[in-house]
Amino acid sequence: MFRLLGLLPAAELDGEVGAAASRLPAAEVAPLLVRLTDANLLSTVRPGRYAMHDLLREFAAALAASAGPRCRPRRGRTS
Repeated sequence: MFRLLGLLPAAELDGEVGAAASRLPAAEVAPLLVRLTDANLLSTVRPGRYAMHDLLREFAAALAASAGPRCRPRRGRTS
């Protein structure tokens, strides 16, 4: 989730954005966001909204790039 969030263009995100990008249910994304916040990889902007420091975003994006195509935001629907 950390690598994936580094690829998102938004400065802030919520569980719905995380769920849409990962195609995971929001109920599964929420605890992941809390764990990233507890690890100081995300900060809480206000309840339910999160932000990532620019340097952490760059690091996460670099990790995602090194992971190749398996770490890309999900788009659209699959059949």
